[in-house]
Amino acid sequence: MFRSSLGMSRPACALALLGAALVLGLGCSGGKKGGKASGTVSYNNAPVTGGKLMLRPASGEVITIDIDGSGAFSKKDVPPGTYAVSVSTDNVPEAPPVPTPGEVPAEYKDKPLPKPDLPNAPPGVTMQKRVHIPAKYKDPSKSGLTWEIGKGDNKKDFTLTDD
Repeated sequence: MFRSSLGMSRPACALALLGAALVLGLGCSGGKKGGKASGTVSYNNAPVTGGKLMLRPASGEVITIDIDGSGAFSKKDVPPGTYAVSVSTDNVPEAPPVPTPGEVPAEYKDKPLPKPDLPNAPPGVTMQKRVHIPAKYKDPSKSGLTWEIGKGDNKKDFTLTDD
């Protein structure tokens, strides 16, 4: 019968090695290293219906989070730390013009007219349309927005103004 130098049988030795591997594996990768960042972005008391929220740490890479059509954002595994925050809506297309009844703009002669209620949106989803925000919010050094993110859930609502 096989015995290790510690006097253990082969099955006991295999179990001990498996247990050690599990403990070491969980210890090295057990759990997420960051927190969840979520919240909303509004401008003049209305949701910013699309864009990007950027978290800039003192050093390291910028973290970009999408803002959805309701003004909400969420990202998991954000490393804890203090971030300068910026917001951009440059990636969101302008809403198409909505013609008055009886008026058909030339660009819509051969295609359906847009409707103000955005009928192509899936149920429960607000479509994105560009909200023009002051330029200072695009620059993290001028936005005046910061966020201290820790482990666990971190919720913050950003209210942008003309000031």
